[in-house]
Amino acid sequence: MSTSNNLTKCELSSTTSSYKEAYNRHRRRPQNEGFTDDFPYLLDFSNPEIATTASGSAPNQPNIVPLSMSKDCIYRGGAFGIESHPGFVYIPQALSKNIQIDLAYQALTQFCEGPHRTNIDLLPVKKDEIRNGKGDTMWNIWKREMAPSDKSDDGTIKTKEKQKFYKTFEKLSWATTGYHYDWTERSYKEELQSPMPLVLKILGSYFAQLDTCSGNDRFCASASIINYYSLKSIMGGHKDDLEYDFTKPVVSLSIGLPAVFLLGGMTKDDGPVVPILVRPGDVMLLGGESRLCYHGIARVIPEWVELPPMKNNAPQNQDDYNSNNPIQSWDELFSQMKACGPNDMEGLDNNVFVDPEGLDNNLFVDPRSLETPRYDLQTVERFLFMHRL
Repeated sequence: MSTSNNLTKCELSSTTSSYKEAYNRHRRRPQNEGFTDDFPYLLDFSNPEIATTASGSAPNQPNIVPLSMSKDCIYRGGAFGIESHPGFVYIPQALSKNIQIDLAYQALTQFCEGPHRTNIDLLPVKKDEIRNGKGDTMWNIWKREMAPSDKSDDGTIKTKEKQKFYKTFEKLSWATTGYHYDWTERSYKEELQSPMPLVLKILGSYFAQLDTCSGNDRFCASASIINYYSLKSIMGGHKDDLEYDFTKPVVSLSIGLPAVFLLGGMTKDDGPVVPILVRPGDVMLLGGESRLCYHGIARVIPEWVELPPMKNNAPQNQDDYNSNNPIQSWDELFSQMKACGPNDMEGLDNNVFVDPEGLDNNLFVDPRSLETPRYDLQTVERFLFMHRL
């Protein structure tokens, strides 16, 4: 079946919003998990030439625009925007595999544990559920749930009565750090907060430099949400409109499985709604006019699906920028941050700024403390083959 026929088969009523129509075109198909017929219609920032060609053939699809960054910007990789969405910044291949593994490890061992909050904390314990022990962390739960089944001497799998625990990894869908969102009152409250993880503050400040709309204002993240996606997960179309300061961008880091991200307009009826192929290691900024645009995840793409090939995406007018230049290590990141000088790190308080050489004893954090232990690498890699963060 051809791409165009498959994408136009959905029968949509005249009252269907632009966002809903885009979602229906790019949503997950349980009977066809390897669905790729919409790939030619996705913007792919790791291959902007093909993406631009494909977008030009699709109705009302905008083009990719290379962005020129200030010489003062620490990040030296390629960055792109979209004509129809001023303020949206896409940074492909920004995080190396090693950095992604370390972030996943922290998401499994730290971000989803107290004093941070998860969606499970809001759920009551059911009568048929067993309360977890104090030492039953999400990391231990993940390893237990993924442990190979016992086999009998004849090779058959032993059957065990499965205990139904209150806290399971299957239940985990999000965790919040910093200021926690009150889902009942739809607001952030001063009394609902936990410490912002140092690494998230550092990465937020690092990539927020590429925001083309907030001028020279410093960015210091005070809240974050970590989404734990399985292959069945989606993120419904929404706008981030409850923060106190809309002049600061939303910084989004993508690790694990690829996905189809939808970027819409100020309302769900506004177009165009841009479908974007998000690859692991990519970073997005929603700033400027795009800060309050509807957005979401239409589907997560399985690891075994072959994606379009990646190409060198250095902007033609930025010869000094190396587009395929992901952050390789925490040492590299911290060294680049230090090169700015303390005055350029305004907004990163004493608990946040990291200096591997001990610029100030109060600011020192050993980068090795952020690395994944070697004996846990295989477990984290297995997670990234099955999930998206």
